[in-house]
Amino acid sequence: MNKQQQAVLNMAGFIKSQSLTLLEKLDALDADE
Repeated sequence: MNKQQQAVLNMAGFIKSQSLTLLEKLDALDADE
């Protein structure tokens, strides 16, 4: 695997974790209502 492929995988993993964090925050907001 070359450096470019590794960078893409790292970015994909970062975006995935950010999305999950965002979903958890949205769920918490919904629960407050």
